[in-house]
Amino acid sequence: MSEDVPARFLARLKEPPPSPLEATRTFLRGYASDANGIEEIHDEIARAAVVNPRGIVRALEGIEALLAHPPGEGTLARLVAWDGNRALADPGDDGATAWLRDMAEYIRGVLGDRQPPRPTDTFFPPGS
Repeated sequence: MSEDVPARFLARLKEPPPSPLEATRTFLRGYASDANGIEEIHDEIARAAVVNPRGIVRALEGIEALLAHPPGEGTLARLVAWDGNRALADPGDDGATAWLRDMAEYIRGVLGDRQPPRPTDTFFPPGS
């Protein structure tokens, strides 16, 4: 059995990364869906970033990719509402985009010097 662990670990490392949609969905389900508020989401992200920043980095990359290249109309709104279990004042794509943009900025702040480079093809202006 112990010989299987390294092989399984190596196999998992070689798996292709999830799509931006799946990375964001996984993040929302894991960190937002059962949280009582934004503070609880932030607390969980901060804890996870210390223990396993790889998952948080993957979420950040997925969120920013979705923001750079939004999926079809209504997808971001459904993603935040259903997978994230968030009831936003603006329940449409604009509200979801703003919420995800704020979340990406929060994650960048938590990661500090461990954050990946900003995508060059997003609507995040330099210094934002």
